Amino acid sequence: MDYQERSQKEHYQLLDACRQRDTKAAVRLLKRHIDTAGEQLIVYLQQKAQKR
Repeated sequence: MDYQERSQKEHYQLLDACRQRDTKAAVRLLKRHIDTAGEQLIVYLQQKAQKR
């Protein structure tokens, strides 16, 4: 899915927000990460299904 680099960056940002005890930023980052990952997964699965 070629999402690993972006995902890793998001994980580091989330960890940084947690270390700084910035709950609002951590929640915002986590929600965005989950939404984006979900969207990417849907696209991947749709493309895979079309190739069958």
